[in-house]
Amino acid sequence: ADPVKIAETMKQIDAFGVFVLRGVEDIKAYEAGLSNRTTAGGMMNMMTAVYRSNRVADTSRQEMIDILAAQHFNDMIPKGLPDGIKVAHKTGSITRIAHDAAIVFPPNADPYVLVILTSGYDDNTEAQALGARISERIYAYHMNTDPNKIIDISDLVPKIEVK
Repeated sequence: ADPVKIAETMKQIDAFGVFVLRGVEDIKAYEAGLSNRTTAGGMMNMMTAVYRSNRVADTSRQEMIDILAAQHFNDMIPKGLPDGIKVAHKTGSITRIAHDAAIVFPPNADPYVLVILTSGYDDNTEAQALGARISERIYAYHMNTDPNKIIDISDLVPKIEVK
């Protein structure tokens, strides 16, 4: 993948905050200090563009969704959902970082985009479990027909000690 072309595409779809500077297995670029970075907002815009951008042909859109729905790593957003819910998502993890960005297709409801970015966990399984719990709450909120209900995930987020 050409990082320049990827950057151009990210700009066209307003996925600001997504910086692809090297390929996944480009060890030389990694050793030179080139690291890919992302923000939740950038990933949200990217996933939203996959779902509804007018820059994407319907056949290409469906192909992208099918590829994302075939993801093998389902330990975060999909794990917090009822069985059978279609999820088109992109995961990413390295030491102390676990991310998942998804388009969730609930039955009889509009799809929604959910992005969960975590860092600082010594064990990524702990971060993935947190992501699954957040996903579960967001799904419950999305499927609730009471517009006055407020979702609270504060009990899921670890307290940060400021020194």
